Amino acid sequence: MCGIAGYSVRARSSVERTLAAQALLAGIAERGADAVGYAYRAPGEQYPTVVKQRTPASELLERISVPDTAHQLLVHVRDYTKDTRRSAPTTTPSGTAR
Repeated sequence: MCGIAGYSVRARSSVERTLAAQALLAGIAERGADAVGYAYRAPGEQYPTVVKQRTPASELLERISVPDTAHQLLVHVRDYTKDTRRSAPTTTPSGTAR
């Protein structure tokens, strides 16, 4: 399972960027406990700034720092895929595979 949230605001918006990022991350934290990250983009930057780590969201929550110039942001959490093996086909009572 995973969670993705984000915002896009006007440059003159009074939204506190870091506080908004923390609120979004806290809102999706339960959807993934194995990795977390965020990315933001500010005017004049060719590429977004990306921060990611292999920890629960709680370990990144207080360290998030988004500049006031950033006008777009995404946060992401994910769970490790528990079992990547293909499951064997199951059979129905009639003996046919599903």
